[in-house]
Amino acid sequence: MLTLNSRFWRVFLVVAILVFTLERSYFTLAKTRYEQENYKEVESGYEYRKTN
Repeated sequence: MLTLNSRFWRVFLVVAILVFTLERSYFTLAKTRYEQENYKEVESGYEYRKTN
């Protein structure tokens, strides 16, 4: 019973870390996409496009 319980917690921890990593990478992708939409490329790098 104890080994099954610890195994469950190990699997739960791995799944939680996996979900956290995927969510974090998806958030980073969405952030870079948002920045690409709100920045325009100029010769000296990126210049912020005013959205307000």
